[in-house]
Amino acid sequence: MASTTEGNKSLKGNLSAVPTVAHPTAKEASEVAANIKYHAQYSPHFMPLKFDPEQAFYATAESVQYFLIQRWNETYAHFHGEDPKQTYYLSMEYLQGRALTNAIGNLGITDAYAAALNKLGHDLENIVEQVESILVH
Repeated sequence: MASTTEGNKSLKGNLSAVPTVAHPTAKEASEVAANIKYHAQYSPHFMPLKFDPEQAFYATAESVQYFLIQRWNETYAHFHGEDPKQTYYLSMEYLQGRALTNAIGNLGITDAYAAALNKLGHDLENIVEQVESILVH
């Protein structure tokens, strides 16, 4: 992957080997990488020639969002049909990076996302840590 500055990756170079395709519920690393690249290229808040850790984080988060929505819809349909008693819990603590890694872990797709981000020139834990430090300061 071509590097313009430290931690600032270009969308050119080895990234061109990864197709730009939306795979909303991808579980394989190659499909996840294509989905992340899709969000990096077609989301309005990204610069087209840059793929730094912050952009990798947001493209990854948007990629996971669709997976979560599908699961939420399945859960809603199940509970709507069963009509069980429910308990709700609201927490005011919200850490962006931790929420992303928790969601990926709970969906059972951590390995696929870690491998996909490696294909795109980033490390999952690294982008989470860098974005948390940006948001905290």
